[in-house]
Amino acid sequence: MNYLKNLRPAMSRLARSYSNKPTRRRPAPNSNPPPPAASRSALVVRKPAPTPNPPPPISRSALVLYKPAITDALARHYNNTKQAWEELPRLQRSRTLIWLGFTTSAMAAACCYGTLETVPYSNRTHFIVLTPGGERRAGEFQFARMKELMDEEGKAILPESHPDSVRVTRLAMEIVRAAHKGFDAGPEKSPYGVVEDSLEAAAQRDNDDRLVKAGSKKKRKKKKEPQTKHLDGLNWEVVLVEDKNVNACCLPGGKIMVNTGFLRHFKTDAELATVLGHEVGHIIARHAAEQITKNMWIFILELFLLIFCDDDENNPKNIATLTELILKKPFSRKMELEADHIGVLLLAAAGYDPRDAPAFYEKLGKTGGGKDWADFLSTHPSSKKRAQNLSQDKVMDKAMELYREVVAGRESKGFFFVFR
Repeated sequence: MNYLKNLRPAMSRLARSYSNKPTRRRPAPNSNPPPPAASRSALVVRKPAPTPNPPPPISRSALVLYKPAITDALARHYNNTKQAWEELPRLQRSRTLIWLGFTTSAMAAACCYGTLETVPYSNRTHFIVLTPGGERRAGEFQFARMKELMDEEGKAILPESHPDSVRVTRLAMEIVRAAHKGFDAGPEKSPYGVVEDSLEAAAQRDNDDRLVKAGSKKKRKKKKEPQTKHLDGLNWEVVLVEDKNVNACCLPGGKIMVNTGFLRHFKTDAELATVLGHEVGHIIARHAAEQITKNMWIFILELFLLIFCDDDENNPKNIATLTELILKKPFSRKMELEADHIGVLLLAAAGYDPRDAPAFYEKLGKTGGGKDWADFLSTHPSSKKRAQNLSQDKVMDKAMELYREVVAGRESKGFFFVFR
């Protein structure tokens, strides 16, 4: 009984505590649920569990199988040229337009004025854009400009009546006359023309002989004759410059400049004739016009490479240095060796012993002090390499054969057509 008495007040207090608690209402279907109460565990920053292996990349074939929408978007991105052009940066678009315009102009000029020519003696075919008339005008302009620069630098040009000028001019004209003598007689001037005509008439009587003759004609047509028309009416001019440097150069149009330093180190006529034959060989092979053509293509290549470079100011310089080492200088060394080969033939045709040419280049190397290991950094091959190339049997034997004919008093006309 006492127990029930004590339980009654406890039950009444419990009932009053329930009546004071707020009732929990069910949220409406469209209303947002209340945010959960912040717990102690929610305030602790937990690190995500590390994944054991990254997921494998999705291949393009998987995109085709599982994500066709992504595949269609990729196809539209790469196939839509207009959209790809619009997404390019503005600077890159301008570079591309410049490159396309310059390339189109260069190709049009090459188609209009370019010709394929064969270099005498070496029979190398090269592509020339500059016409012989344009080459002469460029040479005359550059020659006049070099004279002005010499006057500004205080380098005097010796008068034509000076004994050294007279001597150098005489040797140069001997080399030029030998060059024209080498082109005087060609296949069309062969003394066997009448015999060939009679043989052709006789061969028509037999079908087999006629076919053989036709086949031999086709083979002869494939051989291109050396280009020599640019030498017709050429105004040759040789000047001697008061300069202690051992140097000589030639310009398009038959312009040759020799420093007096050559005469101080090389006393004999054969040595001077060797360097003059080398310079005339450059003019015969039209190396200046070929170099202008090569530089035009290299410039187009440099513009193309700059399109894909960023805006770093050192990129044009780096690309120019790269093309200089890889393209321009190797080509220049090749032209020098070709001029050596032509010059040694001219030396022999003028009546000078071609065996003096290798000795001249060895002496030139000692005078200049060049290093053989730095050959790839120079526009000229090492003197040792030039002497070795001229001493080869295939080069020296032809020159010696020509030299013996000249010494014996026999005609040496057309030797450029014989040594092919």
